[in-house]
Amino acid sequence: MNSFPRLITVCCVISLLAQSGSGQLLSRYQYIFPKPDSRLVSKETNIILRPGKEIDRSSVAASLIRVEGARSGLHRGTIVLSDDQRTVVFNPREPFFENERVSVDVTAGLRATDGSTIGGVSFRFATSISRPFASTDMNEPQPPAADIRDDR
Repeated sequence: MNSFPRLITVCCVISLLAQSGSGQLLSRYQYIFPKPDSRLVSKETNIILRPGKEIDRSSVAASLIRVEGARSGLHRGTIVLSDDQRTVVFNPREPFFENERVSVDVTAGLRATDGSTIGGVSFRFATSISRPFASTDMNEPQPPAADIRDDR
């Protein structure tokens, strides 16, 4: 019976340690897209980071972000500071592969206009599998409608 309280304590500590990584992520950034560990993300997605503080434009550089697909490899792209001066968007030059795990690593280096450094963050997401879909082009010839009669 004496070991039961210790077991509960150990479980609580492990739980807090497991949550600390995502807690740091959430406290450092107001918004991250794609959501960390999300699945079924479009292979043509961009990556959006919003730390919340106003960002010093001179600190925005593509070298701060490393985006790598498990199969498509390292992705180069452009990084843009949005009009709100608080959001950074990374636009990859090439789409990711279908059904692949993508790792995003942002190094510390962005600076807020108050002079503080915005810490880095790492997360992953998975792209979706495209499925063929019916054409919605109204000018494309369509097969004739079936003539169905009920001759009872």
